Amino acid sequence: MTELTTVVDRVVFTQTIGLSLTETLASVDAQGQVEVLFPAGTAVFNLALLETASDGAYVDVKPNSGVEAGTWFTDGTLAGTWRVGERTDVALLAGSGDEVSPANSDFEHGEELWVSDGTPAGTRLVVDVTPSFNNSAPQPLGAAGAQFLFAAFTLEVGEELHAIALADAGAFLARPFGQGCAFGAAAELAVDGELRLGESIEVQLSGLTPLQPAGFYVSLTAGAGALGECVVYIPNPQVAGLTVLDVDGAGGFSFSFPVDPALIGVEAYLQGASAVSGGPLLGSFELTDGLELVFGP
Repeated sequence: MTELTTVVDRVVFTQTIGLSLTETLASVDAQGQVEVLFPAGTAVFNLALLETASDGAYVDVKPNSGVEAGTWFTDGTLAGTWRVGERTDVALLAGSGDEVSPANSDFEHGEELWVSDGTPAGTRLVVDVTPSFNNSAPQPLGAAGAQFLFAAFTLEVGEELHAIALADAGAFLARPFGQGCAFGAAAELAVDGELRLGESIEVQLSGLTPLQPAGFYVSLTAGAGALGECVVYIPNPQVAGLTVLDVDGAGGFSFSFPVDPALIGVEAYLQGASAVSGGPLLGSFELTDGLELVFGP
């Protein structure tokens, strides 16, 4: 048995079939109940973890019998395990972990860049770098700001770097950067929810001194500036929310986004702060790390 990853509340692992050299995919829950994730009779020569997302994992499957080869998604249950595409080059589209970009292939387009939310219906072609059945052999690299980077090959120039907007792939970004500056535990800023039109999110502060007034600040640009032991990550910050931290040094703010297409692809940067006597910032404040956001459709 080889443990691959933890998905929600289940551990996903490979399980050898009898005395053979083949294996299958399985999971075990907190009560010790094991569930095989492929249909009976499936034998696989090789299983490899590609990526772990917030709601499941992507696995490269090279079967001997029973299922098709390619990239598979699983939420740790048999009902939630299915084939996404043929190819196995996979990278998370966004720090949110909600979508991935597999390099996929079909008879109409050849091997090109696709996007998937982990379901067959949510798997589609994003860009055809080389028209018709020519292969650009894309290699997903990951998000950089509001762009998703990948390497691709054309006969004219060979392999080079390409970029598409995260919004064009239907993705959003919520990615921490830098580090906090506070007493004790690491001070962090996080987002719970999806940065999409009409959706609600909660911005969460943690790791700060308990029972202190706190807030978070937003800017459309980022730029680090050191102040003593601390780093201010956003210039010209605007107050976006205020609260009083609980006994664990945590607090949150809820927001709803209007259905305004002008928000799609907008980048924003957040940082949290709390007021505390003797704090590491100017003797009066603590700071969280930074959080980079890109709004999706």
